[in-house]
Amino acid sequence: MSWLTNLFRGKSKLPSEEGRKWVEGRIAFEKGETYFRNGQDAEALTHFDKAIECGFENNVYELRALCLQTLNFDLDAIDDFNMAIASSQHDCNLYFSRSNSKSVIEDFEGCVADLEEAIRLSAIDNDLNRNYSIAAKEQGYRDGHTVMYKMKLLSAKIRLKREQQDRNLSEEMKVILKGSKKEKIYKRR
Repeated sequence: MSWLTNLFRGKSKLPSEEGRKWVEGRIAFEKGETYFRNGQDAEALTHFDKAIECGFENNVYELRALCLQTLNFDLDAIDDFNMAIASSQHDCNLYFSRSNSKSVIEDFEGCVADLEEAIRLSAIDNDLNRNYSIAAKEQGYRDGHTVMYKMKLLSAKIRLKREQQDRNLSEEMKVILKGSKKEKIYKRR
């Protein structure tokens, strides 16, 4: 017997159940990616869910998060961005994208933190950042993606400051109103 025959002796020619599920997940991912690229986020979402269910998770969380974000499911999008970031911690655009959902749910502190991390990571000279810079320039940000992140950070810091001022004002108003109600009640008696 040859070494090749010995290698495959006793092995089934059929893929394992796990292997079949992975292939099914890969096919679902590819269908979802096609729908995603065509702007059909609801359809893409169904296929991305199936891909994850089958155990195929390569880049699925990022694309599913973007679909969820477009469909205004920002809390779910944040969860998926968390998963994507866990497997790709140096991708500045994941932090930027997650900051957008945090802004929508008015988590301005989280938004600012994500944007600061996106800016820090975007300063690293690598292929990924060069590609992001090219894409940002195509969108009209002539100085690249870092400038885009910085502009968003400035806006987020303004919103955070306004939220903090509103919170402080609200607390002051509660104190004033609480005191005025007692005065009004006292005067009516």
